[in-house]
Amino acid sequence: MKTPMATARERFINVMRRRDLSRGIPLIEWAPWWDLTLKNWVAQGLPEGMTLAQSYDYFGLDHHQMYGKPPLGPGAKLKTVRTEADYDELRPQLYPDPAVDEAGMTRLVQRQREGDLILWLNFLGPFWWPRTLFGIEAHLCAFYEQPALMKRMIRDLAEFTARTIEHMLGYYEPDILVFSEDMAYNHGSMISPELFAEFIAPFYRRVTPIAAKREAIPFVDCDGFIESLVPLFEAVGVQAILPLERVAGVDVNRIRQNHPKWGMLGGFDKTVMHRGEAAIRAEFQRIKPAVLSGGFVPSVDHQTPPAVSLEDYKLYVKLFKEFSEEVAQTGRRARTRRMAIRADAGAADTPKQVSGCHPRDSAAGSQSSAQTPERPTASARKRFQNVLLRGDLSEGLVVWEWAPWWDKTLAAWRAQGLPEDLAGQALLDYFGLDAIRQFWVGPTPGTKPDPPQPGPAVRTETDYCRLLPFKAVEWPPITEAQLDEWNECQAEGNTIFWMTLPGPFGHTRPLLGIEPHLLAFYEQPRLMKRMIEDLVEFTIPIIEKVGRSFQPDFMTFFEDMSFNHGPMIGPAVFEEFIAPFYREVVPVLHRYGIPCIIDSDGDVEPMIPWFRALGADGILPLERMAGNDVNRIRRNHPDFKLIGGFDKIVMARGEEAIRAEFERIRPAVLAGRFVPGVDHQTPPGVSLDDYRTYVRVFREFSDEVAREARRAAAAKCP
Repeated sequence: MKTPMATARERFINVMRRRDLSRGIPLIEWAPWWDLTLKNWVAQGLPEGMTLAQSYDYFGLDHHQMYGKPPLGPGAKLKTVRTEADYDELRPQLYPDPAVDEAGMTRLVQRQREGDLILWLNFLGPFWWPRTLFGIEAHLCAFYEQPALMKRMIRDLAEFTARTIEHMLGYYEPDILVFSEDMAYNHGSMISPELFAEFIAPFYRRVTPIAAKREAIPFVDCDGFIESLVPLFEAVGVQAILPLERVAGVDVNRIRQNHPKWGMLGGFDKTVMHRGEAAIRAEFQRIKPAVLSGGFVPSVDHQTPPAVSLEDYKLYVKLFKEFSEEVAQTGRRARTRRMAIRADAGAADTPKQVSGCHPRDSAAGSQSSAQTPERPTASARKRFQNVLLRGDLSEGLVVWEWAPWWDKTLAAWRAQGLPEDLAGQALLDYFGLDAIRQFWVGPTPGTKPDPPQPGPAVRTETDYCRLLPFKAVEWPPITEAQLDEWNECQAEGNTIFWMTLPGPFGHTRPLLGIEPHLLAFYEQPRLMKRMIEDLVEFTIPIIEKVGRSFQPDFMTFFEDMSFNHGPMIGPAVFEEFIAPFYREVVPVLHRYGIPCIIDSDGDVEPMIPWFRALGADGILPLERMAGNDVNRIRRNHPDFKLIGGFDKIVMARGEEAIRAEFERIRPAVLAGRFVPGVDHQTPPGVSLDDYRTYVRVFREFSDEVAREARRAAAAKCP
C-alpha cells in the first residue's frame, strides 16, 4: 500500500506539529554535504556543477531552504573583541536594519505555499555570536571576567533578532526558526545551568514568543551531547533541537522518554552510512521508537562524511524511503484503530464508559479524588502557557484567583478565621493557589495601584490641556532592580506575571464622567480622538520599556465597555475611535511576544469579532450573569483566548453547585486556550469555607482535565 500523496511541507508539519505519521516523514538532508564528500562523489559519477536544489532532485530528497540573517552589516570586517572599546568600535558594522530580496522571497514563498519547500529562518544564538567576537577560549572566560560586555552583546543580538524576525514575518511564515549555538561537546554543556540562566535564557525569553505567535517552531542547532541542555532550553520557550549526534552519546529514545513533547531533527548516526545495508537498516530500527512517538524528523546527525561513497548514500536514501513508508503504514493502522475506538465509544454511551474519565461519576471515584487529588508537576507558568498559548491541558490547569479579592470579602473571611497577617503571596499559599503578580501603569498622577479617578474634570479641550502632560505611574515601580527580580522569579516558573494598562474607552471615561463620555463620541469627537492619540503615545513607550527587559505572560487593557445587554457603543463608533489605538499598540505587543487580552465586564460576545480584527488575542472575565457563554464563544471563535468564565454567583451555593458549574464550562476548557477562573472578584457572599470548597473542587477538575488530555494524547500514539 502506497503512502497517500502529501507534499514535503505537509509531511513536515504533520510530523513536527501534529505528530501524525500516517502520510510518511519528510526525506531531508538538513545540512549541505561537505565539500570533500561532494568532490569524492563527483569522482564516483555524480554530475558536476549541480545546484543544491538539483542535488535534492538527483537523490530524490525533499526540498528545504535555510534563509540566514547574520548580525553583520554590508561589508562588515570582524576583528577580535577584547574590551568594551573594541566592541564600541566594531558595533556600527553590526546589527543592520532588516532587508529582504522581495522578488526572491516571493518565489520561495510561492513554493512553500504549494508545499514543495520547507522554509527555515536561521539566526546566530547568544552563545555562538559572542564566541565569534571573542574567540573560543576568551569567550568562555568572558562569562566570568567580562559579564557586563557579554550581556551587552547578547542584548544587542536579541533586539536585532527580534526586529528581524518581525520584519521577515511580514513576508512569509517560516516553518521553523533555527538558532545556531554549538554549546556542547561530547561530555555535555560547555557552561553551567547557572550561566545559562544568567546569560543565555534572557535572549530566548525575548525571541521565542515571537516565533510561537506564528506557529514557527523554535529550534536550537547544537552539536555534542545536548541532553542536559534540553530542559534548560525547554524552560525558555525553545521547542526542538538538532542534529542529535549519536557519536557524542545522544540517544533520541532516551530524550523522548524524558521529554515527550520535545521536537527533534537528525539523530541518524552518520558513522554507519558506509557500513552497508544491514547497518543502515539497524540504525533506522534503533531510532524507530522515537520516530513513532511523533515530533521527530529523522535525518543524518550532521553532514554526510567523506567516507560515505556515492553508492552508500544512494542506498541510504532508498532505505530511508522504505522506512518512511513503514512508519506511514504504522501511523495509518493507529489512526484506523483510534477511529474504531471512537466509534465504539459513541455507540456504547453508558455510565461505565464515562466513569473512567471523571472519577466523581462514582462514589468511590469521588472519594478517592477528594482525598488524594493529583498535584501538577509542571510549574504554574508552564501550565498557563500550555493551556492559553498551545491548548495543551495534559499537565493540568492553573488554579488561581486572577483578580484580587474584594476588601469586604477578605474582611468577612478574617471574621471567619482567616489569619489577619496574611496578604499577597502568603494569602495565595494559604489557599494553595498558583502565584500571580500583576502590575499597573496609568497615565495619571498618583501612586496607588488603581489610578485615582479625577472625576469629570474634563469638559472642554482647555480642561484637558490643564492635565497635560500625563506622567506614567507604575505600581509597583518598574525599576531595573524590579525587572531583574521579576525575571529571576519568572525564570523559576512558579509565578504568572501580567501587566495592565488603560484602553482607550477605559481611559477617557473617568476623565469625562460616565454620561458625558458617551455623548462626547458625538459632541466632542476631536477631543475624544486627541485623548486617545495621546494615550497611544503614552502606551507604546511603556510596552517598549517593559518588553526590552521583561516579558509579561500577558497584558490586559482595561476597558469595561459593555453592560449586561451588550456594548455601550456601536461598531461604527468602535471603528472610528477605539480601533486606531489597537492598530498601533497590538503590533508592538506582538513584537515582544506578549498576548493582548481585553478586560471588559458585561456581555462581550458581540465585541469579540471587533477586537479579533485588530489582532487582540483574548478577553476576560466573561461574566456569566451578563449572559456570556464560554462554550458558545469557543464554538464561534475556536482560537480566541479566554480567561475567567466561572460564575462567581454559584460559589456560595455549595459543592454540588460548584461541581455543576465546572461541568458547564468543561467543553470550552477541553477545547483549549481557555484558562478558567472566577468571572470577576469573589463576592462577599462567599464564605471562607465556600471558597475552600471551590479551590478543592477546582484542583480536582484540573486533575480530571489533565487525565482526559493525556488519554487523548496517548490515543494518538501508535
